[in-house]
Amino acid sequence: MTSPEDKQRWKKESAQLKEDLKNRKKVVKTREVPITFPGKKTSKNKTSPNNTLHGSEKTDAYFRGQINIES
Repeated sequence: MTSPEDKQRWKKESAQLKEDLKNRKKVVKTREVPITFPGKKTSKNKTSPNNTLHGSEKTDAYFRGQINIES
């Protein structure tokens, strides 16, 4: 069984631990990483005058049709 002396000692130890943790130095480690952004892309691949879809435009239209979203 725990005695009142034990409880008193634990309270003191708890208070001491809280004080020690409050006063410790905080170490912050940072990793600096350069951030780069891609340049502006120019669109060379225009849609043809008869509005035919090519490549990803075709798949985009297909998936939009699957979930009933109109372009």
